[in-house]
Formats: sequence, C-alpha cells, structure tokens
Amino acid sequence: MIGVMKMLTKEECKEAVSILKDQHEYLSFNLRANYPFSIEMIREVQDCFEQLIKEHFDTPPYRFDELKINMWVWDEKEKKCNKIIEIEGKNIDFYYITESIDKFIVEFEEGRFFPVTKSMEHQK
Repeated sequence: MIGVMKMLTKEECKEAVSILKDQHEYLSFNLRANYPFSIEMIREVQDCFEQLIKEHFDTPPYRFDELKINMWVWDEKEKKCNKIIEIEGKNIDFYYITESIDKFIVEFEEGRFFPVTKSMEHQK
C-alpha cells in the first residue's frame, strides 16, 4: 500500500540538512584522500537543500506586477487563501475560500500577498 507523504516542516528540513553536514564532516575527515569528488558533491547537495528550504519557507511577498487574474494567493493580513478575479488600478477583486461565494475588493498593500505555501506556517 502506498502511503500519503506529508509536507516536512521547516525544522524537519533543517534536521535533514544537519544530518548531511554531519556526514560531510565525517567523510571529509576519513575519506578525502580517496573520494574528493564525492565529498564536494555532498557539500553541493547540502547547499542546494539549504537554498530550497530558504525559498520554500522564507518566501518573499508578491510585488503588484507579479499578481495575475486567476492566481491563488495567501493574504497575510486576513490569514486566508484567495483567488484573484479582477485587477483594476491598485484594487484587486478576490474570491475568498469561505462558506459563501462572496467577492471582496481590497487595495494592494506591500507585504500582504504571498504564494499559498505561506499558509503552511499557520497550520497546527
């Protein structure tokens, strides 16, 4: 049976990188003379993971010019995901995920709208 994979938390990702660092230190000390390319590759993988963690968990907010119609965004002010349905000037029309199908109009604010992955920070 195939199980459902859950998203790793930021802490779990950092722990995995910590394990890579430990392995890198061990291999660097014990095997550098015989396996220099493998040692370097482990360091590059570690750097790649650290960059991915940063991009995934420390996402910057959208700039106004990045917002597009039919795009789902996380509204940090309202703590809700919403879908952009129209953009006029600096006003953005949204459908929020609610029990009703209401339309909301808000004015763009710097630092308010993020990729929906930001919503994972608010999960328990």
